[in-house]
Parts: sequence; structure tokens; C-alpha cells
Amino acid sequence: MTINIYEAVPIPISIIDVKSKFFRLAGCNRAAQEFWGMKALDAEGKTLEELLDPEAAAIWRQHCQDCINQADINPQHSGGSWEECRIIDGDEHWWRTVLQPLPDQEGRISRIIATSNNITAEYRLRQELEIARQETHQAQTKLNQFFDLSPDMLTIATPDNYLERVNPAATKILGYSIAELQSMSFIELIHPDDRQPTQDAVAAHFAKGEPTVNFENRYRTKDGGEKWLAWSAAPSHTDGKYYCIGRDVTEIKKTQATLRQSEAQFRALFEYAAVGMGYVSLEGRFLRVNQCWCDFLGMTQEEMQSLSFPEITHPDDLEKDWDCIRHLLRGKVDKYTVEKRYIRKDGEIIWVKLTASLVRSATSGEPEYFIAVVDDITPRKELEKELALRQSRFDAFFHNSNVGMAIYDYQLRYQQINEALAEMNGISVAAHLGKTLEEVIPDLAPVVMPIYLEIMASGQSLVNQELSGFTPKQPGLLRHWIVSYFPLMGEFGCIGLGVVVVEITERKRAEQEAQRLLATLKEAQRIAHIGNWEFDAQSLTITWSEEMFRIVGMEPGTTPPSYEEHLERVHPDDRLFYQRTLERAFTRGTSYDIDLRLVRPDGSVRWVNAKGEAVRDPRGQVLRLVGTAMDITERERVQQALRQSEAQLRSLFTRAQILNQLATQIRQSLDLEAILQTAVTAIRNLLQIDLCVFTWYRPHAIPPSWEVYTESKRPDLPSIIGLYPIGEVNPLAQRVLNRELIRVDNAQTEPDLELRECLLALGYAAQLGLPFETNSGAIGTLSCIHFTSARPWRDEELELLTTVQDQLTIAINQAELYQQSRTAAALATAKSEELEQTLLQLQRTQTQLIQAEKMSSLGQMVAGVAHEINNPVSFIYGNITHATEYVAELLDLIDLYNQHYPQAVPEIEAAIEAIDLEFMREDFLKVLESMKSGANRISTIVKSLRTFSRLDEADMKQANIHECLDSTLLLLENRLQSQNNNIQIIKEYGNLPEFECYPSQLNQVFMNTLNNAIEALESLENGDTNREKTIRITTEVIDGQKVAIHITDNGPGIAPDVLSRLFDPFFTTKPIGKGTGLGLSISYQIVVEQHGGDLRCISAPGETTEFIIELPLSRPQGS
Repeated sequence: MTINIYEAVPIPISIIDVKSKFFRLAGCNRAAQEFWGMKALDAEGKTLEELLDPEAAAIWRQHCQDCINQADINPQHSGGSWEECRIIDGDEHWWRTVLQPLPDQEGRISRIIATSNNITAEYRLRQELEIARQETHQAQTKLNQFFDLSPDMLTIATPDNYLERVNPAATKILGYSIAELQSMSFIELIHPDDRQPTQDAVAAHFAKGEPTVNFENRYRTKDGGEKWLAWSAAPSHTDGKYYCIGRDVTEIKKTQATLRQSEAQFRALFEYAAVGMGYVSLEGRFLRVNQCWCDFLGMTQEEMQSLSFPEITHPDDLEKDWDCIRHLLRGKVDKYTVEKRYIRKDGEIIWVKLTASLVRSATSGEPEYFIAVVDDITPRKELEKELALRQSRFDAFFHNSNVGMAIYDYQLRYQQINEALAEMNGISVAAHLGKTLEEVIPDLAPVVMPIYLEIMASGQSLVNQELSGFTPKQPGLLRHWIVSYFPLMGEFGCIGLGVVVVEITERKRAEQEAQRLLATLKEAQRIAHIGNWEFDAQSLTITWSEEMFRIVGMEPGTTPPSYEEHLERVHPDDRLFYQRTLERAFTRGTSYDIDLRLVRPDGSVRWVNAKGEAVRDPRGQVLRLVGTAMDITERERVQQALRQSEAQLRSLFTRAQILNQLATQIRQSLDLEAILQTAVTAIRNLLQIDLCVFTWYRPHAIPPSWEVYTESKRPDLPSIIGLYPIGEVNPLAQRVLNRELIRVDNAQTEPDLELRECLLALGYAAQLGLPFETNSGAIGTLSCIHFTSARPWRDEELELLTTVQDQLTIAINQAELYQQSRTAAALATAKSEELEQTLLQLQRTQTQLIQAEKMSSLGQMVAGVAHEINNPVSFIYGNITHATEYVAELLDLIDLYNQHYPQAVPEIEAAIEAIDLEFMREDFLKVLESMKSGANRISTIVKSLRTFSRLDEADMKQANIHECLDSTLLLLENRLQSQNNNIQIIKEYGNLPEFECYPSQLNQVFMNTLNNAIEALESLENGDTNREKTIRITTEVIDGQKVAIHITDNGPGIAPDVLSRLFDPFFTTKPIGKGTGLGLSISYQIVVEQHGGDLRCISAPGETTEFIIELPLSRPQGS
């Protein structure tokens, strides 16, 4: 019974064992558990130091010791008491503890009973009483100050409506002095409209015997304004005076008016807000919704209020909603925000962002209803998907491009750099990150850093800038780059810098080599008196080399003559012939090789050999004539001298003339094959032999071989042009390698047995061969061969051939030099993206190569994305099933464990509660399902990319045009559906068969055409903003022969002068840096040249613009 009372007492009672030097808690009742902060079983046996903090433990020990000491002195002593503050659950609690010593049978104090009372309320009351006493003491002092310092208007009014006393606040509020206020009736100060209501209200309250009256009225101020005052007035029944307090509530009145207006605005905001707003019951039913929420779902307010939110929520999102609501109801969160899907009335699924909060009762604190705000984020979700796709494209392009790329932060430290640029610098990617250019490539920093700073300051891009310098990669090698710099702009300015680097070191070397070779060619032309020229067919302008100026007797560098002036310089007897030759060349494109006379400015006449060839455009039209002119005046003089020589020297002169002509022709020609063919033909005709050949030694062929390069033979002989392994003609090869003359008059009697057998095996009766080596190290042989009989070779013939060989060597060296210069020039042109012929053609070729490289990079990117993503996605997708099975088995194991061991140890119970096992069981399978859905989504995205890029369809193959159009529209969807555009696509697809085409190229055509349509519609932003923007795509089959695709937009139209140049290369109406002017030009080439179709545009200012793409269903054989 005693124990029950002890436990039932609501006052904490503790028993302290003081027998040893360690004062321990021997026991306590339930009420003491809160005091000690732990269960009784846990507290028993613990020392004071273990139960309390050091300071509190020391106080308890001291009081217990004092209690023991007092009891030893006076056994009748009742102990002691003290007050202390304890912090329980973060709040201060004051306790008064009374100690009662408890002696044992021997009279010694072995235990102390401690009774602790919670005196927090008493303590606080004492504090409040102390404060009240202090305030009362100060009140009298402040009372006098109050009247003067009060911000409220304090008055004492007499029964005759005058102010006996008024405080300074009245002066501040009304603007009158105290004397002025006391000199007039306060009724005069009340606004006329409020005087009678004020008097009536005061009289009515006093008639009821109420001690105070409260009312509001307006007082006129000295400056003519008015103030609202809220009055509390109390009459004095002793002296009949009124003691009044008036508070200026003018601002409050204004605030109340503002609040009323704000309330009206809130109601308007609720009804007309651009986001959905509503009240939802605790059961989930819609109590009130605004029109915007209804519009999101395509419902009326009545339809919405008849539903609950689970009925419009996507099933996969419902559990997440309930979880958030449970947290809200439990008070774990004040509000929650989720992104979820709604199902519209028409079945369409939309994404929304929902923010919900709970409204509780102001009195009971119980939940009453939810307030929800909903925003349609479907466009943002689409944008996020597009941004993710773009980011993946950028990452793949950035890291896989063979062009150097880097991104700097606002401190110009490397934030990103791809492998291509790191390899150019000769430093790893990791060694760049977080460092400045000065730290990585200090040699380049003085040149490049000012450019970086200027771009960061101006925010303007700088493209295609040449840069030279040294990097850690091959430090002694001067390297060259083409660099484009562009700022990365943020909301408040430039936040970084991007660079694109193309190394052109090899191209620079090639250009320098080409310049050197061209200089050599000029010198060779000067020495040989050969000039080159160019004649433009459109402008009839003439371009001359320096030697050409010298040939016609003009100073190099002066302005070449016009076409008419040029004709005037031709000798009158040759002028008509020359003019007709030029006309045939311009109209028919025929080449010519003529001799004519020119009259120099000083009147002298020079003979010139002129050669010309036509250069045509892809349509076969002659663009210009190019050729050479050689001063042959001395040759003509020699020929004239020869004609005047004696008859006995005619034969020798004729041979020399033929030799001279041969040498001249060889020197004139820069075509190596033509040189050699001219040589062998002339030699065979001159020496009257069966066969004359020119043979190259090809040591690097497999196997090493002779190559019979050109021949001149009897018509009845078979051709021997081709490659012959050296093993079959080894003796001849040995002599050629030793540069030995081969002179065999009769193969039958040749003393060298191996050579004889070789010649007889080839069927040669006689051979004269002259090996020689060119400046480039090539070894060739000029051979005269006779088959029918022995052929004695005379010394003069050998001398003649030696002379021809010398001339031929010069000509070959010259041709090789020319060929090398052309090769070097061609290489330099290829290195600079085939910058050749004219500036227009050069720029067009360069940009086409860049476009091709971009498409190639896009192909590599898509291939990389497809490969790198599909493999891990397949791995994930393939393992999700196994993971699901494993999880199910583990959950079954947990259930089995719970079935057999329902009472888990506390640690396991705590862990189960910490991880929320029940929630995890439900949510984990959903997580696996969402992973599976995500893997499917990634596969769909990769398939869409492949459909557009058509990596595996570079050749002609059967394709579906509608799939091409749809994939292109999918990639442009973010531009079509942006907030500023909202362009409507109208598809009118016909029944098109699949046919052979280049799908990836047609995708590029559709992309360029649709981009132009979108940009045309975007230009309407500053004009007719109410105009509905549409792009109509129509497809049809025409006459069963071809397919037509019509892409029509209702933009501003195209002016006639622009329309006529629409497909010209580099023509663009965009600002500099916004377009290359090649999109439609490349599209035209793809449709017309690659597919044999037609691309045209129909438009006028203010009218629709229609692009018509016609493609043949079948192409002719060989096209």
C-alpha cells in the first residue's frame, strides 16, 4: 500500500544513498523520472555526477552533505532546501528540493529523502510580483511624464466642451498650439459630418451608465486637413469632467482601406490568376477552384467541384501525393511542392507543379482544409527534355570533336577542355582544369589574355583569328591556329569565355612551301621567257604574270590592258586570226596553241607562242581562259636564218630545226605526260625506228618494277605500256641504276651474255637507251628499240639523243617543279578547305567542307551516343528484372523472419523505424519500374537521333519522306512551341511511296527550309503580334514520276531582289555572324545535283512563302 502511494504521488520523490563517499540514487517514484530525465530503473544506482551536470551535481552533493552534518549536530533537524533551475525539453523549470535525513537503526544517516516540487509557476509569479512592485514604484514617476510624452492625444474636457488640459501630442496631431486648443470649443474642431453622430454616441453610452465610451471621428487640422481619431472617454461623476484619450488612426484607416482594396484584389487574383488556385477538403474533394485550374483540365468549375483530386491525378503519381499529405497532416512540413501529372477531361496528360499547405483551426489547431496552387509546367518539362538532349549533344560533340574546344570561367580559369585541345597543348585535360592560361601555356598568355579580357568586357565574339606561338608540345616548333572566341553571357553580364581552336600548322607549312615553289616558278618563267595569263569571260579583264609584262614590253606591276587594248597590240596581220581563236575558245571552250606577233609600245615586234585552255563551271559554261605565252622571237629569227642558209646545210639544218622544235615544245609544256609523249613521238619519227619508249624505274612498287610510261610505235605493234617486275629484265635494271649507256646495235652479237639473253627474250633486235636522273631523284630511261633487224646507232644520232635527253631532263625537271608547285598549291588549298580558283568558289568549298565536317561530327556524335548509351541502358534494362526478383525474395525473407520472430531487438526496431521499412517496401518496386521506364525513354531518344542523322544511310536507299519530316520537326519542336513563337504545324501528307534517296542529306534540306520558315515567323515579333503563325507541310505524288514537298509559312514574304538571289552561295539577309548564306545553296545542290530534282521558292512581300522540293521517284541508270 505504501509503495502504491509512493508511486502515485505526483511530486518527484527520490532516495539518495549517502553511506559511501559516492552519493547514489537508491530509488525514485514515477514523478521523479521527468526530474532526472530517465526511467527509474535506468537512474537507480547512478551517482549524482552521473545523473547531473558537474555544477548541479556539486550543489546537490553540498546540500546533502550539509543535511548530514546538521543531522549529526541536531538529530531533530529536518534537513534543508534550495531552489534550482533545470532545462527540460528546452524549457526552464524551477524546482524546490527539500531534503529529509533518514537514519538507520544505529542512528547514522544512511539515506536522504529528496522531495522536489515544481515551483516554476510560483517562481514566475514572484518575478511578476517583483516586476509589478517595481512598476508601481515607477508608475507615479512616469504618470506625470506620460501625459507629456504620450504619442496619443490626452485631454481633460469640461462640461461646457472646452479643453481644460491637453498634452503636446495634440499639437503634433492637429497642428494647433496648446493655447489655441484651450481657447476654442473642441466641438468646433470635429468635422461637421461627425459632430452630431459623436454627440449622439456619447449621450447614448452615458445614458446606459457605461463607464467608458469608445468612438471614432474626424478632427480638422490647422492646415485645413483632417485626422481620424479613435477616442476612449470616461466621465468623472465628481467633477463632471471627461478624461479622454485620442489616438491618431488616420494611417490605420488608410491601411483598412488598402486592406479592403487588397481583399478585392485577392478575389480578382484568385479568379483571374494565371495559375490554378483552390481549396481542397481533407478528403481530397475540391471545395473551390478558380477558372485557370479548370482551363488546365478542360473542365467547368461545377465539374471540378464534383470531383476529388485522386480522380484527376495520374495513377503513378497518386501515392506520392498521399505521402506528402500524410507528412503535412502530421505536422512534419508546413507545405509541400511536387511535380505531378493530371489527366485532362479529353484524356491528355499534362505536367503541373503543385504547392499545397494546410489550414488549421485558429482555436483548436485541428486541420480544416488545404490550399493548393497549381501551375502548368508541361512546356517546361518539354524544354527540360530538349535541354537534356541538347546537353548530351553538346557533351558528345565537345568531347569527340577533333577541333579544340575550351570553356573558361569568369576568372579565366579552365572550366572545361576537350582532348583535342589538350593534345594540341601537349598537356593532359586534368592538368588544365582550374588553372589560368598563364599557368598552363605562359608563352601564349601575353598575346591571348588581352583578347580574352576585351571579349569579356565587350561581350562581342571574335571569329577566325590566326594565332601563332609555342606550346609544351614540341616546344621549339612554331605552331599556328585559327581561333574563334565567344563570350558566355549570364543574366548580369559575361560569366565566362569559350574558344574553338583549329590547328593549321601543317597548312601553314604547305602554304609557305607553295609560296616558295611559286617563287621558283616565277624565276623559272623569267629564265625561260614564259609568262602565264588569265582571261575572265564575264568582265573581259586580263591578269598577267610578271614575265608576261616583260614579254609585251611593259613594266611589271602596271595595269594590264583592256580586251580592246590587248587586241590592238597584236600585229595587224595576225589580229583577225587571234580574235577568232579567242571567240572559239570563249564560246566552245576549245584549247589553242598558236604563234603570233605582238607590237611592243616602243614599236618593236616580238614573236609569241600562245597556249590557252578554257575553265568551265559545273554547268559547262566557260568562266575564263588560262594559258602561257612564250617569247619565241629568237627562235623565229633562227628559223628565218636557217631558211636563208646554203643548200648543202639544208639537211643538217632541217634536223637541227626539228630538234629545236622538239626542245621548244618540251620546254613549253608543263604537262609531264605531254612532254614525254612529244619526245618519244618526235624521236621515233626522226630516227625512223619501230619503237621509242620512256620508262620510269619504280623501286617502291611491290615488287620493284619498270613502268613503261609512254610510247611511240608502229601501228601494227602491240602496246607495252604497263608495269614489269625488275626480275624479268634485271641486266637492264642494273645498267640503269648505274646510269650506264645502253647501246646495242645487234642483239645477236652482243658480247654481254646476260644482256643478250634479256634483249632476245624481249624480242629486241637493237636498243639505244639513255638513263638519267631528275632533280627529284627519279630515274628514267629514254629507249629507242628496233625489232625487225639490227640497227647501227650512229654517233651523231647518239649525240642528237643526248641533246634531246638534256632538253628532256630540263623539261622534266621543269614539269616536276611545276607539278610540285601545283601539288603543293593543291595541298595548301586542301589544307585550307580547298580555297581555290576564285574567292567565291574558294569560300564556298571551305564552308562546304566545314558543313561536311559538322555533319561528320554529328554522325560520330550520334554513333557515340547510340553506342555509349545503348550499352549501359541495355545493361540496366536487362538487370532490372533480376533486381525485381531479388528484392521480392528479400522481402519474402523479411516477412518470413517477422512471422517466426515477431519481437525484434530494440536495435532492429529502431533501424526499421529509421528507414521506414513499410514505405521502402512499397516505393522500391516503383523505383525499379521508373528505372525501366527511363531506360525505355533513353532508347526512344537515341532512336530519334538516329532517325534524323541517318548514320547508316549515307548511300542511296529506300526511305520514308514523312519519317524524315517528322524527325526534323521533333528536333525543332522547342523553337516551334517557345513562349514567343507558338507556331502551328499543319501536316497535309499525301500517300507517298518509299523511294531511293539520300535520307541524311534530305534531312539537312528539311532542317534548312524549316529553320528559314521559323526565322521568318520570328521576325513578326516586332510587327503583327496578333497574327497566327503557321507552317503548312504538304506532300504529293505528281504524275507518278516524282514526289513534291511544299513547305509554306505565313510570314512577311520575300522581296523580289532577295528572291532572285535566294540560292546564291553566301547570300544572306542576316546580320554578320548570324548566318553563312549557305543553307539554301547547299540544299539546292542536294536536291538538284545529288537527287536530280528541283528546288524553287514562290513568294512576294506580304504574301506567304512556299518552298517546293521535287524529287524523282526513280533515277536514270548511271545517274
